[in-house]
Amino acid sequence: MVRLRRLAGAGFWGHLLDCFYCLSLWFAALFAYFLAGPWRQRLLLWPALSGGAILLERITSHERRTPPAAYVEDGLEEGKDVLRES
Repeated sequence: MVRLRRLAGAGFWGHLLDCFYCLSLWFAALFAYFLAGPWRQRLLLWPALSGGAILLERITSHERRTPPAAYVEDGLEEGKDVLRES
C-alpha cells in the first residue's frame, strides 16, 4: 500500500488514497465482488461493507475531535433582536 501511495504522488489519486472514506469504498467494492454471488447482492454488499469499515474506524479511533466553536453575539440591544419592527 505504501508503494502504491508513493506512486500516486500528490495529485488527485494521491489525495484519493489519503481519504479513509474513499478508500473504504474501493476496498469494499473489491470484497463485495468476490464475496457475493449475483450482481444485486454485490450492489447491496458494497456500501454495507464500506459503512461497516467506517463505523469500526470511528469507534476505534483514538483521535479526539474538537467540538465546534460556540457562537455568541455581543452588543444586542434589548428588544432589537428581531429582523423587522412593526
